[in-house]
Amino acid sequence: IVARRVYEALRFEKSAARQVPPPQRLQAGAWVRWGAYAIALDPAEEAAGRVYRFAADALALPLTVRARREGDSILLRGHHRSIKKWMIEQKIPAHLREAIPLVCDKKGVVLIAGGPGRDSPAQGTVRLVVRKNDRE
Repeated sequence: IVARRVYEALRFEKSAARQVPPPQRLQAGAWVRWGAYAIALDPAEEAAGRVYRFAADALALPLTVRARREGDSILLRGHHRSIKKWMIEQKIPAHLREAIPLVCDKKGVVLIAGGPGRDSPAQGTVRLVVRKNDRE
C-alpha cells in the first residue's frame, strides 16, 4: 500500500508498478492503443471520442504517440505553454501525468490526449480522434 498526497487529500492505493507504453507511430486509418487511450489519425469509420482538426500543412509527419518529456511545450493561443504547468493547472496528480499520452510531430507536441491541441487553422482537414477507456 502506498500513501500519496494529492493536493489537499491523502490517498491510499495498492502499489502497482506503472508501465509507460513505448512511443508508437500513428498510421492513417489505424488505431493506436496507449494505456487507457485509443488514438486514430483520420479513422476510416465515424468514431466516438474527442475529435481534433488540423490543417495538413500544419503537421510535420510522422505523428507519434508518447509520454511527456522534460521541457515539452505546446503552442496555445500564440504562446508556448509548458505541458508540466498545464497539467499542474488542471490538477492532474503527478503520479498520473505519465499515463496521459501526447501526440507529437517533428515540430513538437500536437495535442494532449483529452486536453488542448496545438494552434491550427479552424478549417483543418486532418482528423485525430482520442477515446479514453475508463476501465483502466
